[in-house]
Amino acid sequence: MVYPPKIEKALEILAATGMGRSTYAPPIYRFLWSLGVPLRPPHFAGFLSIILVMGSAYGTIFTGTMWLLSDHERSTVSLVGQCLFTGLAFGSIMAAWTRSRARKHKLPDWSEIDVAERFD
Repeated sequence: MVYPPKIEKALEILAATGMGRSTYAPPIYRFLWSLGVPLRPPHFAGFLSIILVMGSAYGTIFTGTMWLLSDHERSTVSLVGQCLFTGLAFGSIMAAWTRSRARKHKLPDWSEIDVAERFD
């Protein structure tokens, strides 16, 4: 898959750290990139951005799965509450972990990633 040049460069930097591909380019990000959404890779994104992307995906999938496995008698308010709580909890944990990995590997700021123009 071909992503925008700055994202490609960021992924090259992340790959050089030795992290696994699913760590520095999680499936939800790859899916959004393939749709043309220009999100920064999680290690270069802000804390709130990571919470929103990771949390909304996890909260929705977890709540949908639990609803399918349940007796389907829960109220909509209860389901929305569960989705928000699980999404916020998971997103916060992932944001804290991702930001700590970025500091550990001494990654540059997003603004420091320079993409040279190529004329092939």
